[in-house]
Amino acid sequence: HTHPVLCVDTTASEKSISRCVCITDSSLSDLDLTIIRVPPNTCNNSKTVTVFQFSSSTMSCPNRKYLVHLTCDASSTSQQDLEVLVKHLFNHKDNPEIDPKKPN
Repeated sequence: HTHPVLCVDTTASEKSISRCVCITDSSLSDLDLTIIRVPPNTCNNSKTVTVFQFSSSTMSCPNRKYLVHLTCDASSTSQQDLEVLVKHLFNHKDNPEIDPKKPN
């Protein structure tokens, strides 16, 4: 009998991601499901960031709210990797100027 052999690639390295999950009160777009790819250096971000936004119609958050999930390959902490983009996309508690066009 031949038994399966488990092959392990000893050169493979672990890969980490940075992620941020936000619940907002308004949408980045008019769609129920939105996927955005933000290239590096668009908003002083060092990595390509993927943004998924889900409306309440997807059953992922309460009515009149939006779930936004941001991810990228980790180069540092999640906060350091994604904070600049979060501040660019949303009204942020650390920014005293409220932009009515941005979600809270």
